[in-house]
Amino acid sequence: MQAELNRKRNVDTAFAANAAAQLDFVVKSSPYYEKGHNLYPVFRLLSEVEQAPDEKRGNGTDYRNKNDE
Repeated sequence: MQAELNRKRNVDTAFAANAAAQLDFVVKSSPYYEKGHNLYPVFRLLSEVEQAPDEKRGNGTDYRNKNDE
């Protein structure tokens, strides 16, 4: 990894001057970097989801704090 970092510094002068970019390169090149970092979980529903009846969902309920009035 050190050789690759040095090569990239020699080729790219903007990269060589940017400490944050170098740190990002080292972190993302590490075998310990989690590949799923900053990714949102995406899934697909294979069947329709049932919703609770209106009484159980609390439709029409005032959720404001009584002390806020």
